[in-house]
Amino acid sequence: MRYGIRNPDGYNCRMKPTELARHKAEPKRLAVWPVFHKTKSGSKLPKPFDKMRGQKLFATGALTVSNTHQVFFFWRDGDLLSDSKFFGWLMYVLNNGALSPLFEFHYHPSHKGVHAKLPCNTALDYTERQLPQAPELALKTSGDLDPRTEEGRLKLIYQFCVACGIQQGPEGDLWN
Repeated sequence: MRYGIRNPDGYNCRMKPTELARHKAEPKRLAVWPVFHKTKSGSKLPKPFDKMRGQKLFATGALTVSNTHQVFFFWRDGDLLSDSKFFGWLMYVLNNGALSPLFEFHYHPSHKGVHAKLPCNTALDYTERQLPQAPELALKTSGDLDPRTEEGRLKLIYQFCVACGIQQGPEGDLWN
């Protein structure tokens, strides 16, 4: 059993904070800055993202950051800042290819600011799901964040990567 996600019998064990910390400590790297594309009907996103689409929703698709971890980013355009949103997920790739969420990052300028959900100390099976009913934490934000701008999205991606222990930039980058 690896990190308490699933044992061979398919039983979802409770993830402990120490197990989540091990995932954070594993070497991960986001080598290139994500490119967002408009979500469309019939887009090939895996579960639990396959139903997320709309005229104002943009997504990166799966970005591999390690042999067993992927990240996904979404942002929603809004006429006003308060109508926009930003989301990021760190997912663990199970042996069968299914995704299990480890960290769910949200930014709603209209309320709450930046916050995260974690699958710690719950008995729910989150395989191929987002994290409903999972514990939620508020995160400190730095500066004005506007997901409608490239600069705002890059700041949010940077904050997500710091929270998840993901190095950024090409390997061997001395400035990272």
